[in-house]
Amino acid sequence: MKNPASKQLYSYWNEVRGDRLAPRRFEIEPARLAAILPDAFILERFGDMDIRYRLAGTRLIEHFGSDFRGARFVDGFVASDARIIERRIRNMINLGGGALLEITSATATGREVMHECLILPLMHMRDTVDRFVGCISALDQPSWLGEEPLAQRTLSSSRAILNADETPALLSFPQPPVLDPNIRTARIVRSNRRYFRVYDGGLAGTDEKS
Repeated sequence: MKNPASKQLYSYWNEVRGDRLAPRRFEIEPARLAAILPDAFILERFGDMDIRYRLAGTRLIEHFGSDFRGARFVDGFVASDARIIERRIRNMINLGGGALLEITSATATGREVMHECLILPLMHMRDTVDRFVGCISALDQPSWLGEEPLAQRTLSSSRAILNADETPALLSFPQPPVLDPNIRTARIVRSNRRYFRVYDGGLAGTDEKS
């Protein structure tokens, strides 16, 4: 996470969540997030994957030229980007964690700005994820931002925050394969996370003659 708004929201959400899949909607106190409310939003899930804005902060309304209320979250993205975002959200519904997106937002005249978007799951009345809290904050602040609405959005990068942990799990490297006993003796040597099979040969194991 790069933006202070994302870090503050994540920290507070994780604190309230405890050891559960996600906190409940009514447990989130807006006063605790006062500094980032202009960049914050609430999403609501209808049916399976109809994810729509319920609320959006004043800075989002100013920058994007829309109050977002009732709009689908993936509106403004091309179909391939929308599918990636929906897959991230589906994983949140089933597994918890969150999604961190980088979005290139553009005006009709071609001006662009990069936004960081954090989405985190919430539970409402049932024990299922049907709300989401998030924030969209600009990674830089060009002087023209807010003068023209940002009408187009392109997904630049996407990553899951697995198990509500900001640090990705370490990759596990496979153990070297078991050697066929009929093959002459070999040693497994590891270097820079790569495994090499080294066979003894030539004069190894014999007395050299001068």
